[in-house]
Amino acid sequence: MTKKKSNIRIGNVKRDVIISQDQSGGTTAHETGTATDKKTSKSKRRIVEGIVVTAAILAILAYFGIKPSKENKMPKDEEEKISIGDVNGDVVISQDQSGGITAHTVNVNQQRAISPQAKVKKEKRGDSFILQLILNQTSGVWDSSTFFKLQVKTSGPYDTAKIVKGLPSVKFEVNTNIDKENGLFVYSTRTAPLKDEPIILEIQSITEIDLVEWRAEPLAENKEN
Repeated sequence: MTKKKSNIRIGNVKRDVIISQDQSGGTTAHETGTATDKKTSKSKRRIVEGIVVTAAILAILAYFGIKPSKENKMPKDEEEKISIGDVNGDVVISQDQSGGITAHTVNVNQQRAISPQAKVKKEKRGDSFILQLILNQTSGVWDSSTFFKLQVKTSGPYDTAKIVKGLPSVKFEVNTNIDKENGLFVYSTRTAPLKDEPIILEIQSITEIDLVEWRAEPLAENKEN
């Protein structure tokens, strides 16, 4: 008996079409694969799942502000060598440093003081002679308990002596010892001088006088010696 073959018609199909007609044995499928292929497919799925889980964990850690360590130091036998040629000056090298400070010199809370290098300026102002002692300060912090002290000796008598610059208008615990006839002026106060400004003592006299000596506290170390 002869079987009639069926006419198969296919309309619009957006996916693959598989047709088996008069098949005897074998396999009809869109894709064929061995057990190994299936294992490989499962492995891929596990890798994808692992990536998704890892991404989720990292997202949770980032939300709580936790960052995984990225430290990856080179083995000691593979460290790069640093070569330095001719250098005129200091060299500071930091290799594999984690935190801290790298510097040639670090000053922490350095105390401000009076520089030992002072300037003396003289001028004629009307009928009076003006003698100015100009003191500079070092950089740093001025302790609130520190007294500023200044002692001056001139070659002759003077009329007035006054600090005209470098101190604030409001002062604390001011003490003075003035001997005009013998050219002595002593001043102290528990007041911090104005930062980054010179301290100027102005002495006025009828006759021309010179500065014999001066002393100030706190006095910075003389680096020139």
